Amino acid sequence: MTAGQTDAAIGYLRKGASLNSSYGPVWEHLGVAYQKRGRHRNAVDALEKQPGSCQHLDTPGNIWPKLIKRPVAALTRNALLLARNS
Repeated sequence: MTAGQTDAAIGYLRKGASLNSSYGPVWEHLGVAYQKRGRHRNAVDALEKQPGSCQHLDTPGNIWPKLIKRPVAALTRNALLLARNS
């Protein structure tokens, strides 16, 4: 996917999220798209809005073992680390 395609995808995904904010996959895909563009803080914000996935990343006994089965888990962790360091 080119940068222009990723930017277009972000626009469509944001529109989708505004239409149905409780639809988890839109937040996951939006987080991935932001990560691809280097927008790490936005990626974390989007992934945290995905119902039932990332809200407890900073708590003791976090849920990484449960998330690791999901392909987005490593991406989420990387986005979180990059956002904290930027």
